[in-house]
Amino acid sequence: EHYYNVIYHNVALVPSLAGAAYYNKKFSSTIVTSLITTTPIIADERLLTAYKFLDESCVFYQQAGEGQLDVVTRVLSMTYEEVVRRRFCLKRLRARLNYRATLQMKWWVMQGQAHQDEDSLGRVDAQQGTSTGTTSSGGSTLDPASSSSFSSAPSAQESSPPQQIFR
Repeated sequence: EHYYNVIYHNVALVPSLAGAAYYNKKFSSTIVTSLITTTPIIADERLLTAYKFLDESCVFYQQAGEGQLDVVTRVLSMTYEEVVRRRFCLKRLRARLNYRATLQMKWWVMQGQAHQDEDSLGRVDAQQGTSTGTTSSGGSTLDPASSSSFSSAPSAQESSPPQQIFR
């Protein structure tokens, strides 16, 4: 808790990705820390391309040919409102990502329960070789894109369809 509190009281996070894998195979803990603490990260185009859910409005954008220290200098001259705007952007993004993750987890659980019910009751359509799409209680299986199936949505101000989170 102390660790994140210290980070929260900083203006920006400077990523130090230890290799190309963090752009295509691994997930950076600096990105997660930025979301947890709503501390904006310094991000160039390569980082934004790799982490598509991030947006220029939520980070301190590092332009082509600009070094990280150049960005830090620029950030230090920003107004309080400009910095806070990015923190609120991260807060909204975090809520949307958590909402999407919740939908996905609930969908996986429902799919697992539906398949378990189908297997135990033999509810497989023998002609088509596919499941009937119902649970043993007769309810339909859920699709994560169907946000109306769940009630754990963020506030109306922060909500957005889960499939629209990534650009």
